[in-house]
Amino acid sequence: MTIRAILQARLNSSRLPAKMLLPVGDMPLIRLCAERAANKGHGVLVAISDEQTDDLLATELERCGIKYTRGPLNDVLSRFLLASMDMDDTDTIVRLTGDNPVVDGDFINRLIEFHSSHEHFYTRTLSPQDGLPYGLSAEVFNLGELRKLGQRQDLTPADREHVTAYWTRHNQFRLYKSPIDKDLSHLRVTIDTFDDYTAIAKLFNHVKKPAVVVAWNELIDHLSQDTTEPEPQLQKLALGTVQLGLPYGIANSTGQPGQDQANQILQLAVNSGITVFDTAAAYGTSETVIGKFLSNQTIPDIYLQTKIPPLDHLDMDCDTAQIKDAITLTLYRSLYRLQVRSIACLMFHRWADCKKADGYALKVLREFQSAGMISKIGVSVSSPQEALEVLNKKEIQRIQIPVNIFDYRWKDSGFLEQLEKRPDIHVQARSSLLQGVFTLPAHKWPILDKSEAETSVEFLKSSLGAYNRESVADLCYAYLRGLDWIDSIVVGAETPEQLQENVRLFKKPALDANAINSIVCPQLDIRFLDPANWPKG
Repeated sequence: MTIRAILQARLNSSRLPAKMLLPVGDMPLIRLCAERAANKGHGVLVAISDEQTDDLLATELERCGIKYTRGPLNDVLSRFLLASMDMDDTDTIVRLTGDNPVVDGDFINRLIEFHSSHEHFYTRTLSPQDGLPYGLSAEVFNLGELRKLGQRQDLTPADREHVTAYWTRHNQFRLYKSPIDKDLSHLRVTIDTFDDYTAIAKLFNHVKKPAVVVAWNELIDHLSQDTTEPEPQLQKLALGTVQLGLPYGIANSTGQPGQDQANQILQLAVNSGITVFDTAAAYGTSETVIGKFLSNQTIPDIYLQTKIPPLDHLDMDCDTAQIKDAITLTLYRSLYRLQVRSIACLMFHRWADCKKADGYALKVLREFQSAGMISKIGVSVSSPQEALEVLNKKEIQRIQIPVNIFDYRWKDSGFLEQLEKRPDIHVQARSSLLQGVFTLPAHKWPILDKSEAETSVEFLKSSLGAYNRESVADLCYAYLRGLDWIDSIVVGAETPEQLQENVRLFKKPALDANAINSIVCPQLDIRFLDPANWPKG
């Protein structure tokens, strides 16, 4: 029986392009991953795409003398089949990814030994269920079973992109658990963002042994003792403040907090390391509440973003003077309420307003940007179709979208493919709990009939055990945090206790790509996904 480790890699990562060539341990990341996987004698083959974007990666692999094959960019399953064409059905494949450099030959040996002793065709790690750090991951499977999988007619594009997602979704795997007698799932050793990269580069620099040979458990031991490491997941949390200005949300049982309690919420956010406050002129007294809080103390590095209120009083063909007056008024009013001289990001609350008067509104915001009154221009959209239009506007650098575990619209809309062409744009998610509806009993879900709502509630309950999550909020946040194309997530709070709980949940490991792609949600009435369609009152 032959064992081959196949390491998948590409250069066109949306969050950290060309990360495979970034230096870690004095060598490109792709070389480090390949040589660490081979440091106990295993054969390693790197599977890259046949796209022109990976030509530079191929050149680097040739320079380092590392074997590689090329195949379809998004059909990674086919890449694996191509990379194992010369092998027999009885042979074994170890699946690795190029953003997880802590994995080494010893870790692979332990996984193979476990796989062989349990007589199952597929063994995998799966943080946090396995107790291992997020990114200390590998999979082992029988090649014959992979070839059968490749012939299935019911595989989705996501199944083919993520190779083993079908098996994971149908619970057809044996879970390998941590050999270390403590839960390390709170640690993170993958490279997905620039913060991840700097943390991993620092980890390898601090360990005195050569990067290729230092054992995985030595690295983890060093990391677990280093209390100065950042918390990349928490950096995704932005504070939504509509609850501070309105009795907002179908699940809100406490109403709008007063200024004193709002100050406690804002101070807790600052103390927790949250640096983004999201507000809007249309959020009642939210801007004023924030302004009063900020005026009483000096807080560096708070990123304030607010929104132009819906310009419903202006027609699509209104004249340019009306647009300029309306935007000027709202900007100066927001500056006054927030008690600041400039705003980090001014967003359109509605995409349609950006198109009025032949798009003149964008020109107005560019003028305020040139004057230093706003740093970035953004827009809040309500659908993938609007988001696709936004991506064609180079002036816009921040986009806020409604997305959650049930929102199937984004997967097949073409948005993710077009987003890869805009690495400069910051994607911010809202509606992770859909105003808290997902935490409510079925009879309180609007729009849906009884059967749809009950099926959805049951899906959430069953998923808690399947993905080792403690609550619906934990599941929904972990899902969004695991989407590598989401840069930040706006979550509001009516009480300090609620914010404290959100902060705690954001510090937990996110769902990994395989887990995310194994989730099959009920497809709900599209009207339900937009609260604007819900019955009023």
